[in-house]
Order: sequence, then structure tokens, then C-alpha cells
Amino acid sequence: MARGTVLDDEDVRRLADRYDKTPAQVALRWATQHRDVVVIPKSTDEDHLRENLELFDFKLTREEVDALTKPSLLKSGKAMLDGMVGEIR
Repeated sequence: MARGTVLDDEDVRRLADRYDKTPAQVALRWATQHRDVVVIPKSTDEDHLRENLELFDFKLTREEVDALTKPSLLKSGKAMLDGMVGEIR
């Protein structure tokens, strides 16, 4: 999930609190609500595997999906550079 940076996003955390979910569950839910997108979460931790399956008991509103999809050149550029050279702080 973007080398973990999405989990620290303010909007993701706000929605996680609202739905009593983890930021990872919100991010996975966001991805599963998109057409023609296949989500393949990876984990070896039993708790994380369980959490990955517990994201179908809530649904993000159109407004929430749009808020999480918001374009950000700064975030997109940083994520791209993180993937190329390692995490930038």
C-alpha cells in the first residue's frame, strides 16, 4: 500500500475512525469498490489476514471514495520516487 504511506493519510485515518476499521481496511475497501480492479493483499500475519477479509461489512460513500481518490501531484510524485529510490522523508 504505497510503502505504507497511505496508512498515514489523514483522510484514511479519519474514515478508519468513523467505521471502526484499520487504515489498511479502509484502503482495501476503497480499492475493492473500483470496477475492473483486482485487490491482492499480502500478509503472513494471521491478524492481518483476518482483517483483510473483514472489509465487506461497510461501504464507503461516493464522497468518501472521491476524497480518497483526490489527485495530488506532491503525493503521487513522492510515492513514485519512494518506489524508485526508497522511502523519502
